[in-house]
Amino acid sequence: MDEQRRLPDIERRRQIIAASHRSSPVIWVRELRVLSRLDASREFEIRRIALRRGLNILWARASTAKQRLSLFDDSMSGHSAGKTTFCRFLRYVLGEPHFGDSRLRDEI
Repeated sequence: MDEQRRLPDIERRRQIIAASHRSSPVIWVRELRVLSRLDASREFEIRRIALRRGLNILWARASTAKQRLSLFDDSMSGHSAGKTTFCRFLRYVLGEPHFGDSRLRDEI
């Protein structure tokens, strides 16, 4: 099965094809560190996220039945845990020109 299945009536505008001479990606992200200052000392480290080769699953502990969370609450659980924010942040670090719209940047 060489071709990806497509939804009917949707025209593909661009196709991404892996380079046949590569056996692995050009770049692997092994770890992401969020620092309060550009310094490798642990004292400036806010968060360290280790990634593994292959599939990485972002998850957060489920909230208790009593706890009702919504987007932008301080606690982390389910839909408000920051999974999309993490992916956007990683794309930004890898060179995407902007990190969300101005409202999102202000909130973060």
